Amino acid sequence: MKKLLALSFLLLCISAQAKELDQSLIKVSGKCKKRVATDRSRLEINVENSGQDLDALYNLTLSTYEKILKEIKQLKLKNSSLETSSYQVRKEYDWNKGKRIFRGHKVSISISVSSSETKKMTKVIALTNKHKITNIKGLNQFVSDETFDQLKSECLKKAVLDAKEKALSMAKALGRKLGKHFYLVEGLQETSRPRPQFRTEMMAMKSISSRQSKGPTIGKGHRTFNFFVTGEFVVK
Repeated sequence: MKKLLALSFLLLCISAQAKELDQSLIKVSGKCKKRVATDRSRLEINVENSGQDLDALYNLTLSTYEKILKEIKQLKLKNSSLETSSYQVRKEYDWNKGKRIFRGHKVSISISVSSSETKKMTKVIALTNKHKITNIKGLNQFVSDETFDQLKSECLKKAVLDAKEKALSMAKALGRKLGKHFYLVEGLQETSRPRPQFRTEMMAMKSISSRQSKGPTIGKGHRTFNFFVTGEFVVK
């Protein structure tokens, strides 16, 4: 009796494995490409001074930094973020006939400014001109986390439907139907960045002299995202 039960169990296992092996899979991918306008911009401002008197340099740099920080806050930029990104004090040297000669110190404080009001960033640039700040990095336009999350949610649904449609089409061509089981993995490929569009503006910012108070015209940036899913569908 025990041998008969064992044999029956073995036959059931073999039958289950045979059914599993008999299952066919269709491997597909689904895509959703979306081009969206950037809704945030970031500017890096570096307040720096060089000279011999370290205490005087520190006070001057800190004073300028606090003034421009206060004036930027007064602009009341929407969705703004002000972050002190770096603070440095270092010695500077010159070389004369192979010898290193101490020239003085350099004190610098950097502030990162971001806002959803990209066009208003020209006013921030104008403030840097007012305070004779020449070391400005940016302008980097990007998509906010909130916009990205919403875009991802919408686009992944389209990518999944695209993958399912492909799987259905392939199964139909084979005279089969899709089973209940499937396996999908999401992915993202960023195909464009807004920075190249702004290179001419960067050059313009660097060329602005202290006599000019108006900042450059800022062009609206865009970014393209390719969301995709890859996976397998069981066919029967």
